[in-house]
Amino acid sequence: MGPSARFHTPGEHPVEYGPGIDVCGLSKTLRKRQILHDVDLVVPRGSIAVIEGDNGAGKTTLVRILSTVVSPDTGTVRVNGYGPDLVSAAAE
Repeated sequence: MGPSARFHTPGEHPVEYGPGIDVCGLSKTLRKRQILHDVDLVVPRGSIAVIEGDNGAGKTTLVRILSTVVSPDTGTVRVNGYGPDLVSAAAE
């Protein structure tokens, strides 16, 4: 994440700069099988990204983590400046 990136806190309006999606060191194990291992991903705000791969590559797991349906085992995830800890506060 560059020095100009800034994320907001609960009660603050969303920032207008910084990455749209910022994933760092993401890992997830399901049923004793490592699905994602140390994933880093930055998608600039306003751009479109395609996630492709073989069956079982972890595409759906990544999207579920980005949408806060599933929690990662390790790593950080922010979407438009919101981390999983801020999703509840932003929805209120």
